[in-house]
Amino acid sequence: MVLEIREHINLQGDDPLDATAARTHYKAYLVANLALNDGPQAAAEHYSIPLATVYDALIFYCDNEAAIDEAIREARELGEQLGARTAQSAIKEIKNAESALTMASRHYLPGCEFSL
Repeated sequence: MVLEIREHINLQGDDPLDATAARTHYKAYLVANLALNDGPQAAAEHYSIPLATVYDALIFYCDNEAAIDEAIREARELGEQLGARTAQSAIKEIKNAESALTMASRHYLPGCEFSL
């Protein structure tokens, strides 16, 4: 029997919001968001990625919660400074994702707190 070890999350640079599911362009925190809202299987099917990758995105979010929260705060501040319409829509998307992660995490990851 041959065991297979794969990396499911790619991080280029030091911004956790840039982490992607391996071999895709999908943001890991967005994969985690969908998994928490609709379930891991739904996220795997939506993004056409292995279920293991979805679970790694959830683990990545839980393990890096503080860094992700800080990156979101920085993005909000930048959006406010720039006053750009695109930044404002991104901030709205992030706020919605934060809210969904907080609510859904209570159901799918009871030991992991997503307080934002």
